[in-house]
Amino acid sequence: MPPVAYKDLPLAVRRRLRDGETGAGRPAPARRAAPAPPKPRAPRREGHPWPASGPPRLILPAPMLPPSENRLQQRRLDRGGARHRKPEELEWDGHMWAALRSKYPGFPCLSCTVRVRIHLLPGPRNRPDADNTVKVVLDSLERIGLLQNDRQVWAPHPLRHIADTSGPATVVVIEPSDPTPFPPDLFPLLR
Repeated sequence: MPPVAYKDLPLAVRRRLRDGETGAGRPAPARRAAPAPPKPRAPRREGHPWPASGPPRLILPAPMLPPSENRLQQRRLDRGGARHRKPEELEWDGHMWAALRSKYPGFPCLSCTVRVRIHLLPGPRNRPDADNTVKVVLDSLERIGLLQNDRQVWAPHPLRHIADTSGPATVVVIEPSDPTPFPPDLFPLLR
């Protein structure tokens, strides 16, 4: 018997084939493509407490101001929907990584709570918004492997200084900290 084209089959047969029924009136097993294997996750960095023999604080200088979060929110998407980081963000991460590895080689990834002070030293033409730099700096500290998660920062303080520098600069100071308890005298205000 010669093969029959799909369009030449009776309508009832085409419907059964379309709906996935076999000749016995029960649904045919679903033919699905094999699921893609799950992507391997990056191993979670093991966090450590602040080293007892380590420095009392970390001071990370950078010869530029961190990029503004407002500019970085306009990230480009490729056709697959993946985000690409902007060159300013990559440059900032490179400066933070170089400062950490040159001044404190082998410093572990921290899991303790920390306080971060961000000293912005704008040049004569720059007037950065200090609030827009906090998220960029904290995300960068997480990406370079200094913090396990930027949620462990209890008190980020951006400070903008007027300084006579040749160009813009940033100094990030990281210290161990205890979580600050809520002041008991403010509890009546919450009611």
